[in-house]
Amino acid sequence: MLSKWSLVVVAGALAGCTSLSGGLDDEIVSSLHFDQIPCDRLVAERDALAAEHGEPDALDPGEKPGARPALLPTGFGTLVPDARGRNAKQHRKALGRIEAMDRSITRRKCRGA
Repeated sequence: MLSKWSLVVVAGALAGCTSLSGGLDDEIVSSLHFDQIPCDRLVAERDALAAEHGEPDALDPGEKPGARPALLPTGFGTLVPDARGRNAKQHRKALGRIEAMDRSITRRKCRGA
């Protein structure tokens, strides 16, 4: 009887969490969303966001937005709850937006790249 209640409590606690894979997938942003924004405005928005959250280029490859933890075996990300704090999730999402803006800027040659 006790084991059934333990299972109910654990399942209920995990139901409120998103999976780690879902959280990491949210960090990856399509650059196509930024192609409709004029270059000068896009560059200004990107620079303001980078000033607040830092440059994604300065991160190690394992810390890039959407990067899976090295110790997490493939396929288990959907079973592991995303226990990161709200600020960490927002920070990583912002870094993903910066990377997407960079891809749009490069593709459209906004800065003469």
